[in-house]
Amino acid sequence: MTNLTQKAIAESFLKLLRQKNLGDITVSDLVADIGINRKTFYYYYSNIYDLANKLYLHGVQKIEESFLPGRPTSFDAVMRLAEYLYENRKIALHVYQTIGYEKMADVFFDTVVRYYPERMERALPGFSPSQEDVRRIVDWSSFILANVLTRWVRTGLKTLLENEFGRLHALTEGTLEQMLKNAERLNTEPPQDARQTVENPQEV
Repeated sequence: MTNLTQKAIAESFLKLLRQKNLGDITVSDLVADIGINRKTFYYYYSNIYDLANKLYLHGVQKIEESFLPGRPTSFDAVMRLAEYLYENRKIALHVYQTIGYEKMADVFFDTVVRYYPERMERALPGFSPSQEDVRRIVDWSSFILANVLTRWVRTGLKTLLENEFGRLHALTEGTLEQMLKNAERLNTEPPQDARQTVENPQEV
């Protein structure tokens, strides 16, 4: 939040969320709890749902900022996001219902894609893929992670993601290296049509 008033509004809102559902919180509840007038609230937010949306995006931004000094992995970034979503699931579910699957996946993608290159850097020695192939691999991998998170939100954030994502992380171990090998092979082979020709369509 940008100032003490907004911070007080956010803290009061989170306190009220522990006591009731988001749809039951009113501006009157919030301003009475803080001791400010309604005009002050409406100076910053158009309604309670606008507050929820902005608070959620602010939380995601703070997670991203907390990573800047170090070199987090894509797994660290996803798990930190998962913890934030689970701790603030009432807000996260509301935001999902407001902006929809695609936009929420875009928010997650924009966060994860910042940290996936760390895995690339560990795998790159010994490989020399083109920059275009590196971009394709990073985009595809970040898209998968973002959609795993979004699908988890869609199911209601009923359980912690750590077991599920940890399993996925283990299952995909070595995938990045294989994609880099494929990139080098494709760069040395003549171009081919990616579509497979069916010799006898009636047998399909």
